[in-house]
Amino acid sequence: MRKSKSIKLHNDRIAYLMMCPYLALFLVLTVIPVAVAILLSFTYFNMLEMPTFIGLDNFKRMFLEDDIFPKVLKNTLLFALLTGPISYFLSFFIAWMISDLPRIPRSILTLCFYSSTLTGNLYVTWNYIFSGNRYGILNSLIINLGISKQPIR
Repeated sequence: MRKSKSIKLHNDRIAYLMMCPYLALFLVLTVIPVAVAILLSFTYFNMLEMPTFIGLDNFKRMFLEDDIFPKVLKNTLLFALLTGPISYFLSFFIAWMISDLPRIPRSILTLCFYSSTLTGNLYVTWNYIFSGNRYGILNSLIINLGISKQPIR
């Protein structure tokens, strides 16, 4: 039994190697920040001093002394309970309806629905590349090559 597991692990090494970049990014960008946030929630931390451990005092103050927290919690739960299931249902329903259409209308509608997802990332990327200061990629290249001494706006 033990030998077969080691053989399977050896046979699947390519799959594990391909998962490594994603797992490393997931660890660095998701797991570690969440763990640090949980640890910091038990401290007094004001960005100027080192964090000092205060235990559950932050949570006591949030639940018992804060007037706004119960209202915010109610609104958040209501929003999550309404928008979550409704948006999932509508997404699946619209995808199902679009999949039954002929190729051309399906492509056009898919582009229309998906374009909002692309627009935000596209804006950030192009804004970074063509930034009007010397930190933009294109302006930095132009200045470093000596084509211009000032950033192009």
